[in-house]
Amino acid sequence: MANAVKAIKRQEMGFKKTSKVFEVPRSTHKDKINSKETNVEKLTNTRLGRKPEMPYKFEEEIVS
Repeated sequence: MANAVKAIKRQEMGFKKTSKVFEVPRSTHKDKINSKETNVEKLTNTRLGRKPEMPYKFEEEIVS
């Protein structure tokens, strides 16, 4: 993902080509590029989805 965003920002490839090469939807690339975040690594390392309800260390204590 980071390489795709960098390629678009350097204008080496467009949205359509990066979506085919890196197998990521065009809408995702557009969302990342249009974001206010300027740091590419921080932009692409965000976790998606819901956060776990219980931290993992508590789950391990309950199981044992």
